Amino acid sequence: MPPTAQTKFTALHFQNTIATEFTHGSAIAPDLFTQAIALVQDTEVSAGGEVSYPIHDSLNWRMSRFGQQARSTLEAALFQNEDGTTWQAKLSTPIADPKKGKPRKYETPVGSGSRAFFPNLDSQTRSRIQNRYQTLVPPKSSVWDWLKVRPKVPIVLTEGGKKGLSLLSQGYLGIAPYGINGGYRSKDAIGEACTPYLIP
Repeated sequence: MPPTAQTKFTALHFQNTIATEFTHGSAIAPDLFTQAIALVQDTEVSAGGEVSYPIHDSLNWRMSRFGQQARSTLEAALFQNEDGTTWQAKLSTPIADPKKGKPRKYETPVGSGSRAFFPNLDSQTRSRIQNRYQTLVPPKSSVWDWLKVRPKVPIVLTEGGKKGLSLLSQGYLGIAPYGINGGYRSKDAIGEACTPYLIP
């Protein structure tokens, strides 16, 4: 079903709200925002009539196409890793967390584990990093792969994707694990308590 005027308005309002929140509220450079964040609707129709479900696909959600109840329109800002996978999503209508009794700010892909956010970096962000650290940064290839073999280059760990993007916008190599307890495990593969260890 093609988008209606109402869904187009809702999507445009969400896109403008997110762009303002990220670029003005969180000081993320517009070019980096465009590079790292994909703004999508739950159902999209190509010019050829092919239907896709980018939110469900990105978050590994099960899609129920047939039911007795109409779905509400949903938009999302997808935090994109440089490999094209989704790290997290900020939904237009947050889903309630039954354990906490309040809406979740972000959704993470089902089964992806607790990984850090490694967005693809635009040329201006690469230049800012190069200027701050006074070292050559690869102009096209992965900055994160480059960083892996340079342990003396300082990094800044922060909580949250927006904070990570804000640091990158200022030329810092900001890495954001999931949440305040992200980046480590305190249980082994079978769920037994163990000495905490970093997630590779």
